[in-house]
Amino acid sequence: MKELFRELTLASGAGGDEGDVRRIVRRELGEVVDELRADRMGNLFATLRGAGQDAPVLMLTAHMDEIGLMVAGIESFGGVRFEKLGWIDDRMLISRLVTISTRQGKVTGLIGIPAASKTTAEEKTKPTPYKKLYVDVGSFSKAETEAMGVRIGNLITFRGDFVELANNITVSKSVDDRAGLYMLIETMKRLKGMKHQATVVAACLAQHEIGLRGAIPAAYSVHPDVSIHIDVTGHFNDDPSAGALMGGGPVLRLMEDYGTHVGFGAQKGVIAHRDVVDLLIQCAEEKGMRYQPQIKPDVIGDEVVIHTSREGVLAGYILIPARYIHSQHECLKWDDVEQVISLATAFSVAVTREFVDRAIDLDRVA
Repeated sequence: MKELFRELTLASGAGGDEGDVRRIVRRELGEVVDELRADRMGNLFATLRGAGQDAPVLMLTAHMDEIGLMVAGIESFGGVRFEKLGWIDDRMLISRLVTISTRQGKVTGLIGIPAASKTTAEEKTKPTPYKKLYVDVGSFSKAETEAMGVRIGNLITFRGDFVELANNITVSKSVDDRAGLYMLIETMKRLKGMKHQATVVAACLAQHEIGLRGAIPAAYSVHPDVSIHIDVTGHFNDDPSAGALMGGGPVLRLMEDYGTHVGFGAQKGVIAHRDVVDLLIQCAEEKGMRYQPQIKPDVIGDEVVIHTSREGVLAGYILIPARYIHSQHECLKWDDVEQVISLATAFSVAVTREFVDRAIDLDRVA
C-alpha cells in the first residue's frame, strides 16, 4: 500500500501540469470504476454508480497538484528565475533540488543563493527574497540552458525523499494532497465490492494550490448532493491553530474562514453542514474510531467553492493531521491514513436519498 503512496508523492505535478499524477490515478482506478473521464481543466472523475433508485450523488474530492514554481526568465549566465505557484515560504527555498518539466524531458536543478561575501550583515539575518534566487541547472549560458529545453512557462517541482521515521511516521514531498488522493483511491477500491445507494464520484482536482480552480468546474459538472473534501491539516505542535494531533484520528472541520483572502471575494469560508457532520460522527462512533472536531479560521479548502455551486451542496471535510505542510518534506502518521479510508468508506455507504431529503426538508423541526 505504501508503494502507491510513495509513487504518488514523488510524482511531479504542479498546478496546470498534473499529467504524471493523473496517469497514476487512471491506472489504479481504470478497472475499478464504472466510468472514468476528464475535463478541460485537467480534473479526473472516477464514478461508481449507486444501487438505489433516484440515487443521490456523493462527490469525494482530493487535489492532484502540489506547490511549485514556474520559469519566469533565463539569465545570461544560465540561471533560471522563477515565480511561485501556491503559498511558499522563502525560507525553505535555499539549496533545494528541483525538477523542471520541459517538452524535452525532466531537468534537474538546484536553487542557488547569493554568495555570503556578497550579502550585508542585515541580509544574513533575513530569508533571501525569492526574487534574488535562481535555479542552477549546471549550464554557463542562456543558450546552454535553452538547449536543455528550458523555456519561460515551464513548471518546476521540488525533489524529495520518501522516508520512514519512528512511530509509523512517513515523510515525503507533496503529502499535501497526495495523501488525500491516495485515501480517495483506496476508498473507491473498497467501495467497489460493497453495496452503496449513492453514486460516488471521486473527483481528483487540478490547480488547487493556485486558487481552488479545479473545484469550481468539478462541482458544476458533477452536480453533487453531498461533497466531502479529503486533505491534510496542521499538526498541533507545528500549527497550534489546527487543534489536531497526528495519531488522534480523522479531523472533521466544522468551520473555516480566511477573512479577506485576496482572490476569493465573498467566497471565503465554509460552515460544514450539520447533517453531514452528524453522519460522519455517527460513522466514526459506530466503528469505535476517535475523531477530532476542528474550527480553523485562518484557512480555506476546496469546499469553499463547492458548497455554493448551483443550488448548493451539503459539504464537509475529512482531514488528516500532517507536519510541515507546504515544505519539501511533509509528514503524517500512517495510522491516521487507515482511519480516514475507513471513515470515508463508511460515510459513502451511509449516504442515501432519505439522508439528502431530510437535510433539505423545510418542515423539519430537529
